[in-house]
Amino acid sequence: MKKHPKLAKASARLAAAVEVLLEATEWGEEVRLFEVWEMIEAVVPRGQLREAVEVVTDMVPPPDADDDGGWRAEMAGHYPMVSGFVKLLTGAIEFDANPEGEQVLAAMKALPAALAHRPRTHSASLLPVRFIDPGVVSGVWRRLVFGQPARKDGLADRNAYVFCVLEQFHRRLKRREIFAPGSSRWRDPNAQLLEGAKWEAVNLSVLTDLGLPEDPAGLLRELEDLLDQTYRQRRSVKS
Repeated sequence: MKKHPKLAKASARLAAAVEVLLEATEWGEEVRLFEVWEMIEAVVPRGQLREAVEVVTDMVPPPDADDDGGWRAEMAGHYPMVSGFVKLLTGAIEFDANPEGEQVLAAMKALPAALAHRPRTHSASLLPVRFIDPGVVSGVWRRLVFGQPARKDGLADRNAYVFCVLEQFHRRLKRREIFAPGSSRWRDPNAQLLEGAKWEAVNLSVLTDLGLPEDPAGLLRELEDLLDQTYRQRRSVKS
């Protein structure tokens, strides 16, 4: 806990939430999903849960990986396979980001300049730290990028940093925190939403075409009941 206070705090929050979830299995058949969420959020707010999941995901290897980050180190050894791709990606495709993805996107866009660096006094597999954004280097990647103990010569591992940024980029692309405006699949999901006067001008015809009520409360209750029934059916099948 002293060595990794951020991980310890995140793990404690997740443990508290899972404890409530396990208790919910003893509440009987009438408990609903929203009631479980209410009990969980009384212990840990949902926003803190999301943050805790992200912290643990960043710092802890997948269940089937070795505990010391060896799979990441092995991945960093495949730098030649991605170097050309990395240099071209953000130039060939226009990317944008919401506030959560801006730092990672900036690091991704800065990689071509970093990889163009031609050292004269050190190995080409090392980068001066001025090319590194430490804000995107988290968890096991810190050891792989900066060394353990940390290097004192102002250099960092180029290959590890490239794959660290790629991993963060891919994660945020899946969440659409980073997106490609020109793509039908990877674009910003909020970009096509109408709001304000534009929505007021067309909302009745859109709702009619979709068969949706102007007040969503009733529909949401129906969907809530359907979700609850489906959850119960699947739980009974598993038991």
